[in-house]
Amino acid sequence: MGVVVVPAVGASFGTKHVPKFDKVTKINDNSDKNSDTSKNNPVNIVKNKNNNKNSNNLENTNTNNNNNNANANADASSTGVSVKPSPTPTTTPTPTPTPTPTPTPTPTPTTTPDMRPAISFVAFCVTPGTEGSADDVTVTPTEFKDNDPSEPVAISWTSDVPIQEVKLKAGPDIEKFVESGAMSGSAEVGMGDPADPDQTESVPCGNDLDLLVKFEWNGQEFVPENENP
Repeated sequence: MGVVVVPAVGASFGTKHVPKFDKVTKINDNSDKNSDTSKNNPVNIVKNKNNNKNSNNLENTNTNNNNNNANANADASSTGVSVKPSPTPTTTPTPTPTPTPTPTPTPTPTTTPDMRPAISFVAFCVTPGTEGSADDVTVTPTEFKDNDPSEPVAISWTSDVPIQEVKLKAGPDIEKFVESGAMSGSAEVGMGDPADPDQTESVPCGNDLDLLVKFEWNGQEFVPENENP
């Protein structure tokens, strides 16, 4: 049986006491493919040595390494936040005002007074031997002097017998309108030929033609005066 030696309290065998280190290393690596190329690498190293009577030496080293590499060209596979560029505002064009055209004033027509005399009678002349009466002819005023309905200056007419000439008296003059057997026509003051010398107010058809009917103006209408016998 061997001898067991129990060391006394507080006795030392001369063995060198190895100091104890608690070393903590913490690395925080944060890599994100976001559009920022900044790098943040803080390094914190804390060394704490605690020497006590028990010869315990504590060294604490704490390293915090934070790498943040943001890439401006983030691709579709990135799980990070996608940074979209702000849209460029579209400038709304200012409409060009349309100039308002200046209206051209309409000139007021100047009315020239009608100096023609009004018709006093209309005579219808036929070939000698032609039978007919006032009932065969119709006379209608178509134009008036200065729009006065009491002063006709133009007529239209129709007849059931051929008419050779129409005599129109306006003022002191008698005008002749040759019809050459027409059954209708018109006459206007100033548009006929001067009557022949033998064609007068009392004998409007002269010596070569017979008077079929003579219409006189009474202020409202033409009425027959003489009929062919």
